[in-house]
Amino acid sequence: VLDENGDPVLDDNGEPVTETVIREVEEPVPVAALLNTNGAAANQTRFFDLFEGNDPIHSELLSPSELRLIAEWLDIGAQYYNSPFDAPAN
Repeated sequence: VLDENGDPVLDDNGEPVTETVIREVEEPVPVAALLNTNGAAANQTRFFDLFEGNDPIHSELLSPSELRLIAEWLDIGAQYYNSPFDAPAN
């Protein structure tokens, strides 16, 4: 890794850094949400298509029952609580 002057960047031990340094992005990159709670099965085709053989990376990672569980979770509002005692009463 080189600095602005072309000199090697050194670590705490004085050794040259040989890996790429990732700098923080100044502005977030807008990305459309793949999931929402507005009817999972009908409105989440971009998400569920990833697991139906249309995508070589993600296909067959989840079983049909796991995909159904995600859809049902979205349909009930996608709530998640680590403890049932932390959930709101309503």
